[in-house]
Amino acid sequence: MPPRRIAVSVDLAECGKDLPGETLLVSEKNHHIRNVVLRLEGVEGASENGAKQVEIINKGCTFVPHVAVATVGDTLVFSNQDDVLHSMHPYLNEKNFFNVPLPPKSKTPRGRPIIEPGLIKVGCDIHSWMQSYVVVGSNRFIAVTDAEGRIEMTDIPPGKYTYVAWHESLGEKRGSVTIMEGKSSPIRLEFEEEKSSATRLDFQ
Repeated sequence: MPPRRIAVSVDLAECGKDLPGETLLVSEKNHHIRNVVLRLEGVEGASENGAKQVEIINKGCTFVPHVAVATVGDTLVFSNQDDVLHSMHPYLNEKNFFNVPLPPKSKTPRGRPIIEPGLIKVGCDIHSWMQSYVVVGSNRFIAVTDAEGRIEMTDIPPGKYTYVAWHESLGEKRGSVTIMEGKSSPIRLEFEEEKSSATRLDFQ
């Protein structure tokens, strides 16, 4: 089933009359769900790979990517590829994070470090339909499913861990996975609200 269309109310010349919704994207190939975020709890290595920039791009009056992941200490930046003004307004754990106007073809003058784990919900104060999410983990073992609803994590220390899977409309699921040295530990998640859809997560 194709995604529903979202009506555009501002800057129609640049944005068009409507845009495809991204709330629930299911692969036509395998019926798996895109944009499910998976993180492991209790794994050491929060800054093992060093802090990085997480960039959200304004493109075609949508945010790219729609869902991203970050680790505490990473920096959130925005860029604007459109020919219209955007006003970036992310909220971290439902609290105002910052607000910055983004002129056409520009980038945030400086990034903002992410100081706590949780959920960043990004909106545009000018274009109300625009939404994006950044899920922030306390360690580097966090990822988001691709267009075919898959994740692969590697180099996880052996042990038993709690995993948390999050989707913006389907909610959160928790479980446990045991990682053994040199072996793959695949799991399959099914969301009750979308019985025909699932996502595959491969750990090793």
